[in-house]
Amino acid sequence: MSLFSSDRNWLEFLSVVDATFSDFTQPPGEAVADPIESKKECVERISVTRAFFLGLAQNSDKDRSGLLALLELEKRARIHSLSTGD
Repeated sequence: MSLFSSDRNWLEFLSVVDATFSDFTQPPGEAVADPIESKKECVERISVTRAFFLGLAQNSDKDRSGLLALLELEKRARIHSLSTGD
């Protein structure tokens, strides 16, 4: 199944967002090796994920899932104080 098809699954998009913030969603008791480096890597992943969802949003006139995914990505970036303000 292509992500550009008309049958998009919101859970797949949430999985991409979850993976983007995986450093901040580790089970309790598991510490991040280097918090500063983890934040830098997460900001890079946010940028890549944002570009991915933006591409989906621009390629679909009727499907709003790409735009909703962008909103969810920004919401989580703000929660973790990683928003770039773009």
